[in-house]
Amino acid sequence: VITSREEQSEEDAEVVVSEEESEEPTNPFAALRARALQNGDAPAPSASPRRSFTPRRIDPADVPPGMRVVSTPFGDRLVRE
Repeated sequence: VITSREEQSEEDAEVVVSEEESEEPTNPFAALRARALQNGDAPAPSASPRRSFTPRRIDPADVPPGMRVVSTPFGDRLVRE
């Protein structure tokens, strides 16, 4: 506990600042890892092929006239030329 007295003011008040033992801020990734280690017998989510993400690709033969294919990591898109 830190106690200090301010200079004479209108109200002769004493300022008390308490310094409690604060915990270190926890790393959220460390907390997730610790939680995973505690639940060691819980099955991990599997990356089965039917549930994994596959970007949509457009065959050039399927592109209508006046459109072009724009490829992104998330799949192909058709845009006007």
